[in-house]
Amino acid sequence: MELVRSEALDMREVELFNAVVRWGKSGKKQSKAALKAKLAPLMAHVRFGIMQPQELADTVMPFELVDTAVTADALGGQFA
Repeated sequence: MELVRSEALDMREVELFNAVVRWGKSGKKQSKAALKAKLAPLMAHVRFGIMQPQELADTVMPFELVDTAVTADALGGQFA
């Protein structure tokens, strides 16, 4: 989790999101609800608000692993 929280991490937030999802999906098969719960502590450190709206729509939202309130906030911040 330290790596995900690091400000020195040199990658775009959408890449970080994808890496967290890949890590979460590795290993045994699990339900979407279990995966969402497993990833929640890590997703809390992904800065969705600095993602491009297209990244949120095309990459984040289809996985349904982040609460819609979080993505709505991120999208709302883009147009405020």
